[in-house]
Amino acid sequence: MRFAVHASGTEYARADAAAAMGMPLVLPLDLPEAYDVEDPFDALEVSLADLKHWELAPHGPRILVEAGCTIAFTADGLKKPEALWAALRRVVRCGLDTATALAALTTVPAQLMGLEGTVGTLEPGARANLLVTTGHLLDPENTLLENWVDGQPFILKHLPEADLTGVYDLNLRAAILKLNVSGDPAKLKATVTKAGDSTHTKADLELRGPVLTLTFDGTDFGLHGTVRLNGVVHREGAIWDGQGQLPDGEWTAWSAVRQVDERIPATDRRKPGSGERLDSLFAAPPGAVWYPLGAYGAPDVPAPNTLVFRHATVWTNGPDGTLRDADVLVHEGRITAVGRGLDPALFFTGKKRPAVTEIDATGRHLTCGIIDEHSHIAISR
Repeated sequence: MRFAVHASGTEYARADAAAAMGMPLVLPLDLPEAYDVEDPFDALEVSLADLKHWELAPHGPRILVEAGCTIAFTADGLKKPEALWAALRRVVRCGLDTATALAALTTVPAQLMGLEGTVGTLEPGARANLLVTTGHLLDPENTLLENWVDGQPFILKHLPEADLTGVYDLNLRAAILKLNVSGDPAKLKATVTKAGDSTHTKADLELRGPVLTLTFDGTDFGLHGTVRLNGVVHREGAIWDGQGQLPDGEWTAWSAVRQVDERIPATDRRKPGSGERLDSLFAAPPGAVWYPLGAYGAPDVPAPNTLVFRHATVWTNGPDGTLRDADVLVHEGRITAVGRGLDPALFFTGKKRPAVTEIDATGRHLTCGIIDEHSHIAISR
């Protein structure tokens, strides 16, 4: 029988122990948001443990994979399903490689369900569950065009039949304006300017088949109000023409002609920085994982040492009862001796005497640990 653990998202704090289980982890992607600490009194309410989790949670998948864990992702816990992609990009920016991130949504879940070769891969014999996109799934500029389920396509957005990007001369009511069209085919962006003028007006451009609509505020061009143009695309997008309505209600013919050699190269259409590698974009290294993960944590579990508690009231819970002004010697995690006036040197004869840390417990009580023996089985419905 195969098991998988629905994780909490904090397993990175005990990554080695999680890996030692040998069971895959299904990790949530509901990463913590930044705390509002502008008000100093609000800041006092945020614990260091909370801040450490906010810092380290996006690095959690990478830490677990590096420890040897097999991971899958779940959208469980997300307020909005579409937030999954932003969270996934965030964990990739924090060092998880893209291949592992995508496998956590495809091949690994398929393996956990025993459906290898049926779902999670694109190969002969597998179900035709497909995503058709404009780019890499983790690219923030990516657009989902089609979603295929068992071979049935669901069209979410149509790509233009022609590439409309470029700079056009827009002929409108005896005036020639400049129209700049940029962006991906599924997310076209347009601006209108006067020739020789640096100011520009944003325009809404929509293409459905060969028919397009172009809408913009004509105030900067002597047309006080919204200009609405409708037309048809010709010659692979190089020429547009049609009819439009001006702010005063007048109908007019218009056309747009793309300028030769002014098409925008595909590599220049994205936002600055979007062409960067998707893997490991975080420049600042994360802080250390403390144990325990809080104000009094340490990067490493302290090595066992030798301690002697002096002058304590010791509750032995044994035949000796309660001893007053007594000492307790502890070596490498074990109680070595209990009594009064203990000399640690007497207990390490013939051995290399360890360094001893003495703790003055005058006025303090020392007891054994409490065993809270109980069960939570069948106490609630």
